[in-house]
Formats: sequence, structure tokens, C-alpha cells
Amino acid sequence: DAAKVKQYVDAGGIAIIKLDNNMGTSLLNAFGGKGSVTSGRATPATLTNSHEINNGIFGNATNVQLFGFASSGRVLTSQLADDSEVLSTQGNVAQVFLTGQDNRAIFFWDEGVFRNSRVSGNIINTPQEIALHNYISYMLRKKGL
Repeated sequence: DAAKVKQYVDAGGIAIIKLDNNMGTSLLNAFGGKGSVTSGRATPATLTNSHEINNGIFGNATNVQLFGFASSGRVLTSQLADDSEVLSTQGNVAQVFLTGQDNRAIFFWDEGVFRNSRVSGNIINTPQEIALHNYISYMLRKKGL
């Protein structure tokens, strides 16, 4: 239930949200976005270097490409809530962005970033793993953990 996820974030929780065209629209709209999430082909997201999230405890992930898996959700940057902070775009498509109360919700264009072949083994050593672990640790700090 998208409203419950939003309520949880508003109450101080954190959320890592994947966009897809099945339930992504309700989540996007619950967080103040506009319109519908459409589907498209997954392409790598290159992380911008303008946010502290990219240079975290696990290393520097500035300009790292995140690779997804198969199809993905598409949202234009113009559809985002005004308080959103975009971390990666492909043209005018937002691929990774923070939004919600105190930016405690992070949206990914493709859930495949967590299961791509660039995420493997038990050592945090690939650029994609470094970026994802920085994102998770950043969100946990937002929660105060």
C-alpha cells in the first residue's frame, strides 16, 4: 500500500523503492510525483558527483554506472515532487532520486541494480556494490541508526 509506505517515511522510516509500471505509479504519486510510471529498457545510470551519498563509508562511487536488469520504470524529471533530489538521469528520465520527508525515500528505476551480475560474492569490491552500500548506509544514517 503506497499510502502506508509514505506514512512510514513521514514518521521517520526509510524506504528503498523500485519503480515499475505495475505499482510504481501509486508510489510515485504517494510521494508527490505526477503522472504515470511507464516501462522501458534498462540502461546504466551514471551517478552524479553532486551528492554526499556517492562518496560514503564504502568508498567513492562518483561517476559509477549502475546497471539494471531487463525492463524498468520510466519517470520524467518533470514528474517528480518539488522536494526530490535527482542522483542520476538519462536525458530527462530520472533513474535514481531521493524524495519524501527529509529525503528518506530513495527510488531506483530498476530493481535489477540489486541483482545484476556486477553484484556478486561476499566482498564489497565492485563499483556497483560500493555505490549500493553507500546508499544503504546513507539511508540508515538518515534513520539515525
